[in-house]
Amino acid sequence: MNQDGKLYLSIRVNRDTQSPPQVVFTHVTVREWGTDKTRFEQEFPKASIRAWAFSPDSAFLLLAMGGSSVVTDAEGKVSLWDLTTGQERTLFMGHSKLVVAAGFTPDGRTLATASVDGTVKLWDPTTGQERLTLRHEAGIPTSLAFTADGQNLIVSWSRARNYPGWVMTIYPTAPQEDQRSDLHDAR
Repeated sequence: MNQDGKLYLSIRVNRDTQSPPQVVFTHVTVREWGTDKTRFEQEFPKASIRAWAFSPDSAFLLLAMGGSSVVTDAEGKVSLWDLTTGQERTLFMGHSKLVVAAGFTPDGRTLATASVDGTVKLWDPTTGQERLTLRHEAGIPTSLAFTADGQNLIVSWSRARNYPGWVMTIYPTAPQEDQRSDLHDAR
């Protein structure tokens, strides 16, 4: 659902033909809640949707693709789609592996993506310009969320690289230096 609850996203599940078969998410539809009017529909035959986010104004949909045996060049691809025109507006290239989480600041002026390549990236959604790359010695980011004021990004990192638990870290969205605060280290 988008922030005001008026739009919802559905993804059709298909099985690829590779051996062993894998579930792939290739067909995206955005509809209006209550009327079921289709606002956006797109098929991605050579990709699998793994993360998505509506812009705060519901004008755009961010889609991250990859993570299937049918994927070759889509791994790490993130694109912003205009829900009015149905056209791809901005392409974000910078992750080398599957993107597992994505989100916008409440004002829509920054977006974040988290990848199993061990990075979280902050982007300008208008230009596609990468603003910042974050890493943590814990390993792989698994989820992210911006605070309500958009001043901080909270990232959950999985247990990897000799961490027996997980780490949740708060990052300022406009850091001056290496400013981070580990919230929790569950072991």
